[in-house]
Formats: sequence, C-alpha cells, structure tokens
Amino acid sequence: MILTAIVDSIEPAALPIMTTEEILKEITSRDTTMVWKAACEIISLGQNRDEILPLITHINEIKETTRGLSMGGGFAPNQRFLDYALRIIEFHKNNSSCTCKLYLDKYECNDPNKEANKGNIIIEDITRFEDRWIDYYITKCQKCGQKFKTIEREGHYTWWEWTSIK
Repeated sequence: MILTAIVDSIEPAALPIMTTEEILKEITSRDTTMVWKAACEIISLGQNRDEILPLITHINEIKETTRGLSMGGGFAPNQRFLDYALRIIEFHKNNSSCTCKLYLDKYECNDPNKEANKGNIIIEDITRFEDRWIDYYITKCQKCGQKFKTIEREGHYTWWEWTSIK
C-alpha cells in the first residue's frame, strides 16, 4: 500500500509545527494520513506542556473519533503513533511531574538526537560498537536532571529504548 510506505518513511519530528486547531481538525478527521500527521505533531510537542495543555479538553473527542481506525503500517503498526499521542495528552492531564517520564513509555521512536536538538536533553556520552555503530547514549533531562541510558538499535527502522539511571 502506498500510504503505508509513505507513512513509514516520514519521521514525526520532520513535520512542520501545526496550530492546536490544525491538530484537532486533522486528528479528528478520520483520514488516516491526517490522523497520523497530527499524532506525530503531538509526539513532537510532547515535552512542551504549554503546547499540549489546550488538547486536554478534547481528549474524549479525539478518542471517540479515532476509535476503530485502521492506521495500517508495514513492519510496525502505525497505530503506535496515535496511541502514544493519546498517552502524551493523558500524561499532561494527570501529572505535574517532569515530562521526561514520557521517555520511559514503550514508544520506541524518541530519538535522543532530536530531543537534544529541541533542548529537552543533553547527550553526555555515546558508547559505540567497533567504533562505528551506536550501542547507547547517556542522556540527561534539561528540566529535572534525570539521567537515562538510551539504547539504539536498528532493524527495519532505527528505534530507541530509554531506561532511568538512578
């Protein structure tokens, strides 16, 4: 399916910034490409509480209008983008703790390099295999100082797993 190939090849952080109104219009459209795009925008904004707060009052509407959508996906289901976007909104609704806790979610597309470029974390160290491939990063949240070990792996796409360092 062409849509699947396009959706799987675009990274969430590569999308332009949308307004709250645009996000709501697209995520409630039931058009899977628009829903995916809006979900990726929410994910990109996930560490920015001020950008997510206006979406909280619409969480039930978003859940209702996206229920039952077939989001597609090739090697990994595209539903994961919508599910994580909803968890981000719910996190901001139910928590006042540091947003870096979102990195511990089972969503595997939080690229530490992009998070560092946004100013959310600092990459303190990178450990490599055979001086070539990245094994893991040691990162630190810019807001609360929490440190993470962020493993990087590749299969059909690059993914990351974040764990807290005590």
